[in-house]
Amino acid sequence: MMWTWLAYRTLDGKKVVQDWFRALPEEARDELRDAMSYLGNVPNHMWKRPWFDMLEGGIGEIRRKVVALKTQYRIYGCFGPPRLHFTCLIGATKKNGTHDPPSAKQTAKKRKNEVERTHLTATGSLVHELDF
Repeated sequence: MMWTWLAYRTLDGKKVVQDWFRALPEEARDELRDAMSYLGNVPNHMWKRPWFDMLEGGIGEIRRKVVALKTQYRIYGCFGPPRLHFTCLIGATKKNGTHDPPSAKQTAKKRKNEVERTHLTATGSLVHELDF
């Protein structure tokens, strides 16, 4: 793979994105694995819809829809901190126009800042390698 997938870890060591991913229905995990396998093997200038969308503030979203579940699954994240790494910051769903959790984008921005700050100061890592 060209890209390494990282995921946010809380200060007390909880792997929140990993735990969210493992709790998803199998169909949703399969769709997200497909997206990440594709994206992980191409340069980021090829990361486009329907697989990915770049949002404001340096946050991007990996996007997959599971028609049978009538739900869209999103992983919000950012490129880096190291080159050729993508850090997954929070997982969310969108069903009938409603995001769960509703504050996922804001949480992603906050976590991005935390990850970048700890990476620059070397005070400890808030990321781990994602196992998908």
